[in-house]
Amino acid sequence: MSTIRCYEPTCDSEAKLLCNCTSPATYICTNHILEHIESSDNPHHVSKIVVEPFKGTGEAILHFLSEKKSKIDKIKANIIISFTQTLSGCNNILKQLVKEINSYSLEIGSYAEKVRQAQKHSYIRYDSALNLLVLQTNIAVEKAKTIFTVISNNNIGLLSELNKQIDAVIKSFHEEKSKVTPYEINFELKNIHTNFENKEDTLQQVLSEYKEAIRIDPNYADAYNGIGAIFLNENRYEEAVQQYNDAIRINPSCATYYSNKGAALRHLGKREEALKCYKEAIRLDPNNAYTYNEIGFIFYDEKRYEEAVKHYNDAIRINQYDAKYYSNKGAALGELDRREEAMECYKEAIRIDPNNAYAYNGIGIIFFNEKRYEEAVQHCNDAIRINPNNALYYSNKGDALYELSRREEAMECYKEAIRIDPNNASAYNGIGVIFFNEKRYEEAAQHYNDAIRINPNSAIYYSNIGNALRELGKREEAIECYKEAIRIDPNYDNADNGIGLLFYDEKRYEEAVKHYNDAIRINPNCAAYYSNKGDALYELGRREEAMECSQEATRIDPNYAHGQKGIEFLFYNENRYEEAVKHYNDAIRINPNKALYYKNKGYALRELGRREEALECYKEAVRIDPNYAYAYNSIGFIFANENRYEEAIKYYSNAIRINQNESLYYSNKGNALRELSRRGQAMKCYKEAIRIDPNDVSAYNGLGFIFWDKRRYEKAIKYFNDAIRINPNSTLYLNKGVALDELGRKKEAMKCYKEAIRIDPNNSITYNRIGIILENEKRYEEAAKHYNDAIRINPNCALYYSKKGNALIELGRRGEAMECYKKAIKIDPNNSSAYNDIGDIFYNEKRYEEAVQHYNDSIRINPNNALYYSNKGVALDELGRRKEAMECYKETIRIDPYYAYAYNCIGNIFFKERRYEEALKHFNDAIRIDSNSAVYYSNKGTALRLLGRREEAMGCYKEAIRIDPNNLSAYNEIGDIFCYENRYEEAAKHYNDPIRIDPNDAKYYSKKGAALRDLGRREEAMECYKEAIRIDPYYANAYNGIGLLFYNKKRYEESIKYYNNAIRINPNKTLYYSNKGVALDELGRRKEAMECYKETIRIDPYYAYAYNCIGNIFFKERRYEEALKHFNDAIRTDSNSAIYYSNKGTALRLLGRREEAMECYKKAIRIDPNNANADNSIGLLFYDEKRYEEAVKYYNDAIRINLNYAHFYANKGDALYELGWTEKLWNAIKKLSELIQIIHLHTIE
Repeated sequence: MSTIRCYEPTCDSEAKLLCNCTSPATYICTNHILEHIESSDNPHHVSKIVVEPFKGTGEAILHFLSEKKSKIDKIKANIIISFTQTLSGCNNILKQLVKEINSYSLEIGSYAEKVRQAQKHSYIRYDSALNLLVLQTNIAVEKAKTIFTVISNNNIGLLSELNKQIDAVIKSFHEEKSKVTPYEINFELKNIHTNFENKEDTLQQVLSEYKEAIRIDPNYADAYNGIGAIFLNENRYEEAVQQYNDAIRINPSCATYYSNKGAALRHLGKREEALKCYKEAIRLDPNNAYTYNEIGFIFYDEKRYEEAVKHYNDAIRINQYDAKYYSNKGAALGELDRREEAMECYKEAIRIDPNNAYAYNGIGIIFFNEKRYEEAVQHCNDAIRINPNNALYYSNKGDALYELSRREEAMECYKEAIRIDPNNASAYNGIGVIFFNEKRYEEAAQHYNDAIRINPNSAIYYSNIGNALRELGKREEAIECYKEAIRIDPNYDNADNGIGLLFYDEKRYEEAVKHYNDAIRINPNCAAYYSNKGDALYELGRREEAMECSQEATRIDPNYAHGQKGIEFLFYNENRYEEAVKHYNDAIRINPNKALYYKNKGYALRELGRREEALECYKEAVRIDPNYAYAYNSIGFIFANENRYEEAIKYYSNAIRINQNESLYYSNKGNALRELSRRGQAMKCYKEAIRIDPNDVSAYNGLGFIFWDKRRYEKAIKYFNDAIRINPNSTLYLNKGVALDELGRKKEAMKCYKEAIRIDPNNSITYNRIGIILENEKRYEEAAKHYNDAIRINPNCALYYSKKGNALIELGRRGEAMECYKKAIKIDPNNSSAYNDIGDIFYNEKRYEEAVQHYNDSIRINPNNALYYSNKGVALDELGRRKEAMECYKETIRIDPYYAYAYNCIGNIFFKERRYEEALKHFNDAIRIDSNSAVYYSNKGTALRLLGRREEAMGCYKEAIRIDPNNLSAYNEIGDIFCYENRYEEAAKHYNDPIRIDPNDAKYYSKKGAALRDLGRREEAMECYKEAIRIDPYYANAYNGIGLLFYNKKRYEESIKYYNNAIRINPNKTLYYSNKGVALDELGRRKEAMECYKETIRIDPYYAYAYNCIGNIFFKERRYEEALKHFNDAIRTDSNSAIYYSNKGTALRLLGRREEAMECYKKAIRIDPNNANADNSIGLLFYDEKRYEEAVKYYNDAIRINLNYAHFYANKGDALYELGWTEKLWNAIKKLSELIQIIHLHTIE
């Protein structure tokens, strides 16, 4: 760098000093400093700007002065240099000054010491002390006349010259003092604030010095001006104005006093008066750069930035070497968004003064507004390095760190700002913003309140507290805050936006749009306002306008991720999820560090069924923000939908750990716990959700489901009603309707379903539920119609096709039903229900193998569904694969121990195997689980009937009828009991009941025919059988019944013909073969009969009667051993039949095994005390042993039981004859003759 030479043309010395008192600036060497000072009109500028950087200059000047030979010149030089060098802080010069002054007066020395001490502390204290020093110097001159006279050999001229020089110094001092600016004074006062622990004492000391100066000189205007500066610094603006007025009263020609008064008025908000003062200051001193700068401040505060820039330019024109004017201009240009020009101003300020912290701060603000937050932080750090005691710089740095998500560091900056300046409103606001974004709204509101307390005229602070209050649900208070923000600043767009958000939350979308429009009118370049307006328009159904708003948001700021989100939201809600994902990707590309966008993308992917990708998005959201509770909740939701409830609970718990005040997380956790049947814990979660938010609809709905699961439907309805009270939406009416449905309150349920459809005509689930009600009411056509409506709304729901298929099955339209089930499987190849339904079709078509195959498909897809095992069991039972069927029923019960139907089916298997006690036990289990099933009571009754417990059986049938007055089976079984008890009239009457209920069921006509047949009313019986065949030409039992009628008439050939018809229709019915065998036996066609009995046993190896009939054939052929074997088989199969023991006894009797025979007869009687044949057979045993009295006794028992059997009378007659009871014998013969006559007549009929 080249050496700068002194301004003197004849001087070749290196310049050491720079003076700005001339234009252009003057460079001076140390040799010419004194004459430059003497010739300058403004020596203060030299002292303050030139001499300051060169501490060694004082010694050089003293050396120069010591060479002067004239005493007067030395005194003159010392006084001038003392003034200038004291200002510049050269302590050696000051000490020399003190020595020189002390040589004249001890008083002057004491005041000089005060100057020296004051210089170490502040400009104000120095200023006050120096004023007194100069004043005391005047006094000391008078006192030192003798000294001066002696020194100058009584040269009065010298004394006069000294007085002139002192007057000149005092005049110069006062002129320079008037030019000291409030900015400089305030800067020094801030040093007092930061450098002294007891600042109050320091200020009081300075204040007392000014007051002492005024006491000495009441017209000392600078002292009033100094006191005004103290009051200005203490925000005592009214008192400051008063002091400045006093200064102006004393010296109305001092521009500085007007400038200072203007500053105080500006702080009082009296801008017009302040402006008048500034203009007067400029009139007095057109080159007063400071005042132009102050006027710039006023226009800046009024947001009149162009005018502010103009006045800052004037200040710079006058003094282009003051860095602060460039800094202030830069701030105004920044507000005009002329960032490049602002940057140039800040850089120029730093070039002039590399320690201009304000300029570094301004550059930081520019970088902040350009979202270059790292660079912003760097420049704030530069500002703090230069001035670590400025709260503003920490506050601004905190703002930048916050945007970088470095919240802890930001918080430390805000706290440091408040430590430096407890009245730094911006820092309190910054802390509030951090708490707000951490959802700590109470703490946020508290800090916003602190900001407002310090600065109640900031619209932004009211707007921010409005946001916090809105989140706390304090909407009335929030709206008041927004309104106050608008009152303070009618053009504060954020407040209008906040009111819009409030109305949006209250679903007052039209009003929301109005306020968003106001915000846009004020600031048409804010993407967020268009985005918010788009959200409200969307809710109003004005989707095209909504889309235009989101697109405008993106046009304004292509990097405005929320604008992309707004477009996505429209696509999302129109189920255009692929497009939604695309726009989410755009948002992520713009800002890859925003957890919200990953979370939203996860939503759309989840709706597309791309759960793995959705999960990755949610996990990325959590990685970016480990405290993002909602992302944890979303992960939980995915796991819940995959039935991974334990994992879901874990993530819901994480969400709750982060944010314990969000009811949604408790509700969702409750739902997962309910699915795991942990109802107590679920209940606690729902109640906690309601405690947090008494209007949490989901929690009330969840409680409703808990009581639903417990079948406490009334309680469930209560909670559904609570939910409806809060939010009467379609889903809640649907849920309530289902609960009413379960209570059998179908009409009320139907009303709920219709209300659900009224609210949401596209609620496909509700149409489905109406279809179910109609199906249960056997209104299958209407049911099918509603299932079609459900399919129309949602053609991709397999369930609706399945339900439609069920209705079509009931309408007998099996082909169409099959198509529906196949469609359901096509939509969802894992639709286990549809496979099950196809299995049911095959079952009803008696295609049991195919049915089993489809039930297996159902089980493969869902091995935990009890119904599928149950249905498979029923099909296997029909195939005679009872062991496999039993395994299916047991698996059903393992899956669901409360599956009553499975117990019933096991009972049926035991029933078929004649294991009636075990059957009874399982029917009881079914009833224990479901005491409202008429079928189970009916089945239990049948088991009891076959165990001979007829009264108990009758009680079961009556209970079945009470439960279901239209229970055909119960009436039928009661009829069967009466038939068994030979109470055929009552039996026929009870068969009339099922005929009344269902006149199109052939079975009941057939049963009634059997009762009439046993009453001997054969023609009526024949009519019943024929009616059964008319109803169902394939009703085999009716053919069998007609066969029995012909058999009873001994028209065996015709009976065989009808038995054959029955067998043709149902070749697997043992009874028909058995009856045919009996008829063939009567025709003597024993070989064919034997084949029939064998076929019977092939079909049913447990058919005891067939073994008995074979035994009878062998008996008739006197093949008693073989007969005995088959009677034993009959007894093995059915040990509760008296006739089999009786027949076995007879075979044993004829084999001569009388004792065994006797045991068999007694067993028969024990089983059936009314078994006349057994009594008769015992009589025959006694007769053979010639124990005629005992034989007669047993014959009498046989006759008592059956008075109409001639053979018993004949046997009794034989015994009486052997006893010689002729008369009694004659009576027996007469009775026998009468019976024979009756039988003969009956045969002819």
